[in-house]
Amino acid sequence: MNAAQNPDVDLLLARAYELTQQGLTPYAHQFSRTCTLVEINENFDEVEDTECILLEDPVQVCGRVSWLKYHGDHFIIRIADQHTHLQVIIRPANLPEPQARLLQNRVYRGDYLGFHVVAIRRVDGFVTAEVDGWCYLSLANLPIPLHIDIQRQRHERHLHLASSLEAREQMVKRSQVIHQIRRVLNNFDILEVSTPYPNPPDSCHLQHYLVGGLEQIYEIRSLNQYHAVDWLNHPQALCLRACIALKTLNYGMQLMEDLLLHLTRYLHAHTVIWNKPFELMNGSEHAGLEAVFPEDRLQQIDLSPGWAHRKVSELIETIAGIDFTQLKNVDEALAVAKEAGLQIKEGANHQSIDDVLLDTFRQLIQPILIQPTFVLYPIVDSDEVGSFELIIKGIHLGCGSIIRNDPTQMAKNMTMRTIEGKSVLMLGMPPAIELSLNIDRLCMLLLNIDDIRDVIPFPFPIT
Repeated sequence: MNAAQNPDVDLLLARAYELTQQGLTPYAHQFSRTCTLVEINENFDEVEDTECILLEDPVQVCGRVSWLKYHGDHFIIRIADQHTHLQVIIRPANLPEPQARLLQNRVYRGDYLGFHVVAIRRVDGFVTAEVDGWCYLSLANLPIPLHIDIQRQRHERHLHLASSLEAREQMVKRSQVIHQIRRVLNNFDILEVSTPYPNPPDSCHLQHYLVGGLEQIYEIRSLNQYHAVDWLNHPQALCLRACIALKTLNYGMQLMEDLLLHLTRYLHAHTVIWNKPFELMNGSEHAGLEAVFPEDRLQQIDLSPGWAHRKVSELIETIAGIDFTQLKNVDEALAVAKEAGLQIKEGANHQSIDDVLLDTFRQLIQPILIQPTFVLYPIVDSDEVGSFELIIKGIHLGCGSIIRNDPTQMAKNMTMRTIEGKSVLMLGMPPAIELSLNIDRLCMLLLNIDDIRDVIPFPFPIT
């Protein structure tokens, strides 16, 4: 006997069983929605409190019940869909007696209902649809809680989405960000491709396309690498990777700038965003950081064109007062860096002065780079820039580098992946750059979300 035939299994399932026994259909196969809730709110936003606008052509709307209350001679029900809420007023006296009885006794918060709208008015300041009929589309056989703790929000995403319009808005905007990224790159004639490998640690396999003759390609996929999950790292974070032949790093930086500027204007209609300060974000207890802004203020981040380009050594010398080019060995570098505020983490293994330099940058410099900054790294034993990373709000969002296309210069101690890469490069690959952008970190920035776990839509269990 299934649950619907045995109402003792669950009192909520008993409602579906009871309705079915009465010949009703609590789960509709289809519904002809003729108007969205956004359209009603926008089209009748100017309606006055004393007005009641009768619709020449009644419309059908639907949504999940987020709130309902009986006022003696009428119900006020608030429904929600993907984008917004709508208040609905329905009078039992205008309904057939069975429908009125069902409405009073068998409609609960969380049910998905359809309504036949005949008029629009404003009630208690809200645009309100007056309806003369309703139907079940689906029952909420599990109660949707009013308040969900943060861990449950992250592990039961469907429940969080069903209970929170803000959560749904975030997912909609995340989807829009991905769509706009594709749109911008396609406008630059950069082709979207896919690689079949489950765990691409870099753009190695994208380079195969360049060897094959495609000059500009990109891929969007999850990182699929093991990470310790925290407020800024997640193995399921979406990442954009691109390989572009016959272009310089300056071109790559300009492309990133143009892309993020487009996204900011698309989401916010201007180039300035407001964010919670870095040091107040979830899980951040960063040693040596000073508050950049008072706690009662949001941070203003300006993504207008003309982002800063700074060499990493110059940043450290300017801000921390350390000139690593004058230091002779690792011990001396560590001593100077610790005096400037570097915290040596347990198990840290600094093999070179460059290791100390990078650690110093991560701890003391990166967190205070609030405005968009391209940090430039030279090629070893050269003044030529070989790579960059993009820092905004103290967060590493993306990077780029020149691709080594000379197989004879590859290190002798190679992994199987680089051996395969060397074999492919033997055919010959044109000069190229590679770019990487963490899309979910970018969504954190653009949507003012302070934990990447609140951006990942349906995280798989991390073992």
